[in-house]
Amino acid sequence: MLKKGVLLVPDGLQYPLFQDMLARGALPHIQHYIVNRALVNVEHAFTGFPSSTFEQMPALMTGQRSHQPGAIFLTEDGTRVNYIGNDNPSKGNTGKRDTIFRFIDQWTVSIFNPWNDHADDKHFANHSLKTLAQYARGWAGSNGAAVSRLLHAMEDRQPLNFAALWFFAMDRYGHKKSDHALAQKYQRFDSLIGKIGERLEERGELEETLLILTSDHGMAPVQETVNPYSLCESVGLDNARVFAYGYGVGSVYTSSTDLASQARDLTQHPAVEHVILPQGTNVRRVYSEASVADVVKEGDRYRLDVHEGLPFGYSADLCEALSRPHTARESLELTHQEEQPNAVVGTAESLRHTYSPQMTFLAAPGHAFGLVRNWAEQIWLNANYKRSHGTFHRGEAQVPLLIAGDGEPCVVPYAETIDWAPTFFKLAGRPIPPVFDGVPLV
Repeated sequence: MLKKGVLLVPDGLQYPLFQDMLARGALPHIQHYIVNRALVNVEHAFTGFPSSTFEQMPALMTGQRSHQPGAIFLTEDGTRVNYIGNDNPSKGNTGKRDTIFRFIDQWTVSIFNPWNDHADDKHFANHSLKTLAQYARGWAGSNGAAVSRLLHAMEDRQPLNFAALWFFAMDRYGHKKSDHALAQKYQRFDSLIGKIGERLEERGELEETLLILTSDHGMAPVQETVNPYSLCESVGLDNARVFAYGYGVGSVYTSSTDLASQARDLTQHPAVEHVILPQGTNVRRVYSEASVADVVKEGDRYRLDVHEGLPFGYSADLCEALSRPHTARESLELTHQEEQPNAVVGTAESLRHTYSPQMTFLAAPGHAFGLVRNWAEQIWLNANYKRSHGTFHRGEAQVPLLIAGDGEPCVVPYAETIDWAPTFFKLAGRPIPPVFDGVPLV
């Protein structure tokens, strides 16, 4: 019998806090319904690069790696394009890639998830007075509203073969809340998972439903926020447009032809750790204060060519191993215990969209890009964030990846978050679509 599935994506889950709360028994419903029943429990799971919603939610919903146009991008004639009307896979920002909904038969439901092309039900409609009251509470009520919609769909959309829930308010909480307040939000989220599990039990559907829990990115503490426009002006990029998202990545659109020199100059600022410049279609040059390297993709193989220094904080031996052509899986095997895991694949796969910027720069640990609200470009850069994300660092890229169901448990040492898709399809007894970039973990 084919298994059903529910994908749960709390946006921007801070992994260390989440793990600590699990260890202390502070998330009993997640422990009971997901951890204790985990068919797949990944010890080191990492999102792609940039570790940010507008790249990694499309990756999760297509099973394919992001190619980074950015949350907001420019067309060739300089027209600004906002993600909200263009980030849907059917409209361009994910390259018109099919979402997983295409490969699952009716009913499939997408809740608070705009990356939903081909879903049978992808609307934000209210289904009850209770849900309407939850919506009225804004951020605070959105998570409850999402679960209420799922519970309604269990009754109204039969058979409900797959549902994807995006808990977008969790990202705001991660950016803004203290550790204590954030822990309270996680406990509230845990209670909502309990409602889902209890309803599945009541309906006798728990054993036939796979519950998948992961996130689109992590969160790391911020000590200092820097204006990205000031950074660019300091190296002569006076007329550049800079879009920051996740607040750890700056995307630079410019007509300058001296970007190599300016990239080196940017890395001298304490707030900037890396600058990435495309060198043609399949090469990305990575600058840091003490290193320069090329990341090369040839077919389905990657390699790291070091020109000077040691990039990504990797050892000489690791750089030597990565200099030999290797697969994405092999790259993760080599780097999953590093502070900047999977940086080679992440770099190689970046800046591949038609509207990708000419250059990106990544924040150093403890830093974020903000301080101004640039109304003209419709982007908000907030100086008051407690946490940030976007870079390769473990705190921003590591997330949980658990798939719960009825069967023999399997602990997996490392994985990419996109691996959830082929793993779910295999466990559900469905053929794995060939377009997936990930690998089944069982």
